[in-house]
Amino acid sequence: MEACSWRRPACQRPYILSVASKGKPIRTVRLVPMAKSGAHTVLAGDVGGTNCRLQAWELDQDLHPTTLINEQVYATSDYPEFDQALAAFLKTQQVAACEPQSAAIAVAGPVRDNRAVMTNLGWVIDGPELQKQFGFRVEVLNDFEAVGYSVPELTDDDIITLHDVPAHPKGPKAVLGPGTGLGEAQLFWDDALGTYRVCPSEGAHSGFAPRGWKQLMLCHSVERELGHVDVEHVACGSGLVRIYDFLRRDEPSQYPGVDLSRELDPAGVSRAAVDGSNPVASEALDIFLAIIGGGQQAQAALYPLEQCSGQRHSDDPCIVGFYGQFIAGLCTETYAWVKVEQGLKLTGIGPFGPSLALIVTC
Repeated sequence: MEACSWRRPACQRPYILSVASKGKPIRTVRLVPMAKSGAHTVLAGDVGGTNCRLQAWELDQDLHPTTLINEQVYATSDYPEFDQALAAFLKTQQVAACEPQSAAIAVAGPVRDNRAVMTNLGWVIDGPELQKQFGFRVEVLNDFEAVGYSVPELTDDDIITLHDVPAHPKGPKAVLGPGTGLGEAQLFWDDALGTYRVCPSEGAHSGFAPRGWKQLMLCHSVERELGHVDVEHVACGSGLVRIYDFLRRDEPSQYPGVDLSRELDPAGVSRAAVDGSNPVASEALDIFLAIIGGGQQAQAALYPLEQCSGQRHSDDPCIVGFYGQFIAGLCTETYAWVKVEQGLKLTGIGPFGPSLALIVTC
C-alpha cells in the first residue's frame, strides 16, 4: 500500500504531494496554489523508457490528499506521443468524472523550460502545450527531482538505514538511484522557503573514475565497446550486465567448472549473485556496489561542499553536516541487504575519506 504525505512550503512555493512505498520514494507532485472551494483533483505522472504511470488524487479543502481516484500503467510503446497516453487516462471512468486542476509529470531525463524531450521514445512532454490541450496546468520535472521532493516526507518506516550516524538537521542530502539508468539529485536547505530546494543532476553522465586494476580493465573494456565511459555505463541495470560480461569474457580461468556461456539480464545477475549459484555474478555485484558506494556515492557527498559552507559539524572541520545519502531503485526483494550494506560504503577520496564515515546512508 502506498503512503501519501503532504506539506505546504512557505513563500508561495507550489504545494507538494509526495507518494512513497515502503523502502523508497517513488513519485512527487508539485501543485500550484488553489482556492479552498471544495475538493480538488490533481494528477501525478512517472514517465520512464518502458512504462508511463499516471495517478489521479482527490484533495480536501485544506489541500490534503484523501483519495486515490485511479492509477494506470501504460506501455510507452503503445502510444506515439505522451499526450495520447494522458488522454487515455483522462477518459477512464473514474478520472472523466473529475476536473483536474493541475498535474506534475516526472520524466527520466533533463527538463528545460518545463519541457522534456525523451529521445529514445520520440516523446516530447511540453507543459505549456499540454496545458493548452487539456485545460489544466502541467509541470514537467526530472524524475529524480521528484524523488528528491519525496525524501523530506519519508518516515523511519519508509526507509532502511545502512549507516546510521548523527546528522545535521538542515544539512544537504543526496539521492542516487541505479535502475534502468542512474538517477541523481541533491537537496539544499533554503531558510527563506523554510524547506529544501531540489537540484536535479545529470552527474551519472560524468566520466567513470575507476579504482583499482580490475575497475581500470573494466573501464578499458567499456571504452572499446562504446568509445567513452560514463558512470551510468557501469552503475545501472545494463551496467551490471556489462560488468558480468566483462568478467566472464576476460577471466574465464578464474572460474573453473563454471558455465560462462550463459547470458544473463540484470535481474538474472542479481539473483545468481544473491543465491550464490554463480561466482561470476557475485563478483559482478560486488564491483557494481563498490562503484556506486566507493565511487559515485562518495563523490556526490563531496559535490555540495562549496555551496554549503557554514553547515559544518562542530567536531569535524573537513566536511559539511550532511543529512544523508538516500539510495532509491535498489530492489530489496532482489538484493541481499547484507551485501548491499557491505557494498554501499562511502570510502576513499583522499583527505576526505575519514569524514565520509559521518554521512548517514539510507
